[in-house]
Amino acid sequence: MSPKKKNSKLIKTSVKKTKKKSRKKIKKECVNRSTIFGFIFVLILVFVFTNFGNQLRDSLNNGQTGITVKESNISESLKTYSPKEKTPQVVQEWETYFVNFHFLNIRKESNIKSEILTSLKEDDEVLGIKTDNPEWLSVILPDGVEGYAAKRYLTLLTKDVIEEKGLFYLPILMYHYVSVPPKGSDDLRENLSVSPAVLWGHLKYLKKNGYTAITLRDLQKAKEGDYPLPEKPIILSFDDGYNDHYQSVFPLLQKLNQKAVFFVITGKVGEEGYMNWDEIREMSDAGMEIGSHSKGDLDLRYVSEREGFDQIRDSKRILEQKLEKLVYSFSYPSGHYASWLFKVLNKSRYAFARTTEFGKYVNIQNHPYTLPTIRISQGTDEDQLAKWGIR
Repeated sequence: MSPKKKNSKLIKTSVKKTKKKSRKKIKKECVNRSTIFGFIFVLILVFVFTNFGNQLRDSLNNGQTGITVKESNISESLKTYSPKEKTPQVVQEWETYFVNFHFLNIRKESNIKSEILTSLKEDDEVLGIKTDNPEWLSVILPDGVEGYAAKRYLTLLTKDVIEEKGLFYLPILMYHYVSVPPKGSDDLRENLSVSPAVLWGHLKYLKKNGYTAITLRDLQKAKEGDYPLPEKPIILSFDDGYNDHYQSVFPLLQKLNQKAVFFVITGKVGEEGYMNWDEIREMSDAGMEIGSHSKGDLDLRYVSEREGFDQIRDSKRILEQKLEKLVYSFSYPSGHYASWLFKVLNKSRYAFARTTEFGKYVNIQNHPYTLPTIRISQGTDEDQLAKWGIR
């Protein structure tokens, strides 16, 4: 082989080896670069999701999304931030509380709601208010005004407005059966039942917390200026006239020197499972109020005006004849009512009518025939009463 050919072969071999080494080197560098870029990408993902998670957590915990802060009432150091800001800075924490219009029984009272909103806006402690839901206001209070103190604070803020409109705090508890349901009872019977032991616990709890039971007859006398209401009044009402009202409820009330309102279906008096006239009369003579729950427990929304008068006026007449006392109150069967019934109630000379709508504030001046109530059912204990604000 000539030297020229030999050199050419050596050059080709060298080039092949160089290319092979280059490919290995490039492949190795690519692997290394991929590892580095992958690691950096993972770090970026961790940072992004961590930052997003923190923002989401803060948004959920503090409930600040969409809430406008009253700038005039907050110093620079207390201003809030949006989760979208890059460098959020929180100097003071806060909590959100609610003024529930449905709970106050003023859901349809737009003028009262407007005045409450104005009152809250003018208060220095209120940091912000969210008004996007017609059922309630979301009110932001600073850290340190929390829990019961915050709720009490909001109550005092709204109290003057509410009382100016004729509303005042008066819980009306609604019971049905006060006995242990028989075996095989349906869900309705089960749900409407509390045991005598549970009722006794309620009565002791109310007494311990300073409540005094009054009747709707007492409320009418107070309206007329003839009866001084106690500091913390409450009304205990029992629907339908079941015989356990005489056998269990009546003795427990007497033990604590309390009274209640018993709404009786006059057409069922004396039937199996219901009180008789002697028992009802004994309770009435002992200071219990007997009200009407109609004659036949019908849905009064769909009866004729004549039938409405028969159910409402005649049941009152029967009770007054049997008890020789005026009857002041009516309870709508199953809570169903229509506005035309107010005329019937007024002509029949009822002072009040109780619904089954939830609420703790009554308006005896403007709405005496739509008194709200708090339904007591199976499982209602003292803790639940406290959650409803009865404490």
